[in-house]
Amino acid sequence: MKNMRIFEFQHHEIPQLGIAFDFDRLAIEHLKELEGIAWSNTFGCFYISSNLKNLDTLLKHLNSLGYFVNYSELDLSEISKRKERTEILEKAS
Repeated sequence: MKNMRIFEFQHHEIPQLGIAFDFDRLAIEHLKELEGIAWSNTFGCFYISSNLKNLDTLLKHLNSLGYFVNYSELDLSEISKRKERTEILEKAS
């Protein structure tokens, strides 16, 4: 079973979910299928905007190929708050 690690970091001053794993062509192609995924040369990882919806989508997407995803570094309460703030901002615009 392949292992992946999801962690949070700031990229261009925006919270992101980073995905770290040993080189795996299948994993790379699988990640590229996700809307909003990008590669960071600076951090050497794929990433997506940090919110609960993206985390859920990411976990389901990676689990569909049987990857073990370690997300123990994430502060889910902070990500949850961020989602709420994002929804409020979207409704206001």
